[in-house]
Amino acid sequence: MELQQTHRKINRPLVSLALVGLLVSITPQKSHAAFFTTVIIPAIVGGIATGAAVGTVSGLLGWGLKQAEEANKTPDKPDKVWRIQAGRGFNEFPNKEYDLYKSLLSSKIDGGWDWGNAARHYWVKGGQWNKLEVDMKDAVGTYKLSGLRNYTGGDLDVNMQKATLRLGQFNGNSFTSFKDSADRTTRVDFNAKNISIDNFLEINNRVGSGAGRKASSTVLTLQASEGITSGKNAEISLYDGATLNLASNSVKLMGNVWMGRLQYVGAYLAPSYSTINTSKVTGEVNFNHLTVGDRNAAQAGIIASKKTYIGTLDLWQSAGLNIIAPPEGGYKDKPNNTNSQSGAKNDKNESAKNDKQDSNTQVINPPNSGQKTEIQPTQV
Repeated sequence: MELQQTHRKINRPLVSLALVGLLVSITPQKSHAAFFTTVIIPAIVGGIATGAAVGTVSGLLGWGLKQAEEANKTPDKPDKVWRIQAGRGFNEFPNKEYDLYKSLLSSKIDGGWDWGNAARHYWVKGGQWNKLEVDMKDAVGTYKLSGLRNYTGGDLDVNMQKATLRLGQFNGNSFTSFKDSADRTTRVDFNAKNISIDNFLEINNRVGSGAGRKASSTVLTLQASEGITSGKNAEISLYDGATLNLASNSVKLMGNVWMGRLQYVGAYLAPSYSTINTSKVTGEVNFNHLTVGDRNAAQAGIIASKKTYIGTLDLWQSAGLNIIAPPEGGYKDKPNNTNSQSGAKNDKNESAKNDKQDSNTQVINPPNSGQKTEIQPTQV
């Protein structure tokens, strides 16, 4: 197998990575910048000093500083926010399966051919600098998203907390970004009851061959109240600049999870940085097969939950896997200071003002539904 030829393969039994209280301080996870600068970096330094950290000194510090740099980036403010609301017809059939793209997303997502990379890609209507919010909080049933390859932004937020999301099935999905003067980060959030990954899932890949425009950075958040799973044939690939946030009761990934994967000729000359954050998983996290590196000096980091397990680890000889363990008592939030709250309030008011001016809400009902599609002003 190619994997065995190009990687130093380490077979090990189910190993718990719940290390002894490595994080000595508690700060709000919601502020990613503060989390990395006041928790992760001190934890790395403290871990190195006590010999409790997992990873080399240079690898841990290099990865941690890179993630702190990414975390300090202010979320991009969209020029326009599009909103889709699922109509009442989606609330009535818990055993029915829908195509999420055809049923809802396609009305506010455009697609076209990228001549530079010889591939098709997708973006929010009007451009990658816009945002799409999909309100499906009362929808039930199963929604499949299959074949949304090379989604290049802008931000996408899908709230379907009572429904099941199937990523894959007949084709895979990839969520990525374009690197330009704005250096935008694509943020994609799915909130569902259950999430299953049935095919390939790529994060921050280059479109097509990758010979053209570079990717910037992508943050994919999968949140499920019950569980997140992947099949044995599913593969999750994190390229340079990729972050995967997992929040659920339990996570069981049976397919290969590949951090620091390469895509184009010459990519092995540059280091790769990627992160998986499982700190919001309350139960067990199982990686059946974890691969780090691909003929490159990849630095991968896992912010672990209390019970994080790895079955088989394939580690490229120049790659590094850095693991940050939870403190005793777990990660905790603390109230923001008054100034932060005031700033957030002002930002929210400004955002609401702009949203009222620049966006509308489209209410979409299922096919063959007696209810008509409506377009109404946004209520913020």
